This record gives sequence, structure tokens and C-alpha cells, in this order.
Amino acid sequence: MPVDASPVMRVLIHHGETMLAKALTADLRQAGHLVFHEQMPQGQEPDHVVIASPDPGKVDRPDGGSVDSELARIIDETETMLHDFLGKLQSAGRRLMRHEGGQIWVLTHESSMRYYMPEYMPGGDTLNRAKQAAVKSMAKEFMRFGIRVNCANVQTLAEHHSSADWLAGRGGLKAYAMRFVANPASAVASTLHAFMRQPDLPFSGVVLPVGIGLQENNL
Repeated sequence: MPVDASPVMRVLIHHGETMLAKALTADLRQAGHLVFHEQMPQGQEPDHVVIASPDPGKVDRPDGGSVDSELARIIDETETMLHDFLGKLQSAGRRLMRHEGGQIWVLTHESSMRYYMPEYMPGGDTLNRAKQAAVKSMAKEFMRFGIRVNCANVQTLAEHHSSADWLAGRGGLKAYAMRFVANPASAVASTLHAFMRQPDLPFSGVVLPVGIGLQENNL
């Protein structure tokens, strides 16, 4: 993306180690914007906050546990991650109130490919739905302070899996495979950047499907 002529943005990104967050960081910095991960320098406040989600991947579980213990573990982990997210969302709102407005983007994983690719994220769908519900329910309250909060529900990125995995996953999809195209992280990052550049973004409280194919719940 060429250097941006719009005012310099200060963007705070949580979970900056993820593929999409790295791509967004590179895209924004190339355009001359200031990007920080997890913390801002003392005395500075962001005008945009991005709360990314950890990359999907196989989770190794110890064998021999009971169904009850495994279920309890999944619920505990999901609850911990949800509390962490809500804390970040609350902190983002407070920061942007001090800045007199801005945008919050919550990134979730669209999961229609979860049955076909080697990824396993116990409780992931529950967590995604909770994040999306928080965005929808808090949008009106945030707008009172000039803050727009939205969610990008991002389809599985091309970089999340190897070429061999993608070929194997497409094998049983038939018509679906003809309609699905895995986006690179850079393309999604460029789209998010374009929204963030709009000071009067004309929507808030929206769960925006980002992907080429059959988005779950967005047929």
C-alpha cells in the first residue's frame, strides 16, 4: 500500500504475534502510522484498538482423562479467555474515551472450515459468539462517546495451513471448494486498514464477514 496522506493514526494491537496482526502492523507502518503491541508509551493514547484472536491450531491434550474432566478443562479455558477479552475491550473503551472517540476492531475466526482442516480449538465457537455478542451489545454505549466498535469475522487465512493441507481439505468439499478462496493475511489487513482510515465510519456494532466463500451464518 502506498504512503497514506491522511493523518497519522496511533493503533494499539492486542495479540500482535498472530498472522493477521503482523500483516496489519506491516500494512499500517508502511503507510506511516504508529503501531504498538499490548502497551502504549507513557503519556500516549491510541485512536484505534485492535483485539486479535490467537491463530487456530492443533491443541495437544493429555490422554486418559475422563469426559467430565475434559469438558471442565475446556469450559475453564474458554471462561479465562473470555474474561481476558472483556478486560481488553473495557480498557480499549476507556482509552478511546480519553481520546474523544475512535475505532475498536475485534477479530474472530470464522469456523466453516474447522471440519476439513487440521485445526482444533475447543470452545472456540463459544468464545467467538460471545465476542460478537459483546460487540453488538456494547455498540450503542460506546457510540455515546464517539467510539465505533465492530467485529471482523475472518475466514481461515491461506497462511494458517500448508498447501498440502488445503488440497486435502478441498477433497470432500465439492461445490463448496469451487466457491472458497483462502485469502492471504495481507489482503485482509489491507481491508481493515481501509476501514480504520475512515474517521466517520458509517456503521458500528456490526459483525462483518471477511472471506471468499460460504461464510457461516452469512449464506
